Amino acid sequence: MAKRMGPKANSKLAKAPRAAPVEDAEERGLPDHDTVTAHIDALNALKAKGAKINGDIGELVKSAEERDNIHRGAMKLAAKLARMEDAARSEFLVHFDHYRDIMGLTVQPGLFDGDGAGAAAALN
Repeated sequence: MAKRMGPKANSKLAKAPRAAPVEDAEERGLPDHDTVTAHIDALNALKAKGAKINGDIGELVKSAEERDNIHRGAMKLAAKLARMEDAARSEFLVHFDHYRDIMGLTVQPGLFDGDGAGAAAALN
């Protein structure tokens, strides 16, 4: 059985005492405390905005899946392709189509024919 390590045994969990400021920090071109904390605050604020944006994107995608029968993976790939330069997109699609062909990755016959019953059955 593995030995359990408490906070004292694991240096990552133990709180390190705050180090005294480097005496020659200004001479060495190191930023001061206020500069460092201002940058950290700005970075954390942007990360919080990013988390909010990612949540909004997730809600948009989920709503599109439920309301409009959007396939999450296919839409993600289509959005990525739409952002690509023409030459890069063409190169990707040539390779992708080739890989699909040599691996036999085709649409199942009848899956999306008629009233969509085959597709609905496949999705459930």
